[in-house]
Amino acid sequence: GEHRPDRDRDAVAGEAVRATEIGVTGVPCFIVDRKLAVSGAQAPETLVMAIRQAASEGLPN
Repeated sequence: GEHRPDRDRDAVAGEAVRATEIGVTGVPCFIVDRKLAVSGAQAPETLVMAIRQAASEGLPN
């Protein structure tokens, strides 16, 4: 099909709105399991803790 820059622009604008709705305030921003956002440059240890937290929340009690 033909390339339509307006369609691309609309898609990016829609993603920006969704990002704002879930709490993204800057870049980089890591979204873990669609529920936990970690914004800004982070130490690897911080990202590991966020991933572990998200994983443990998904486990049945």
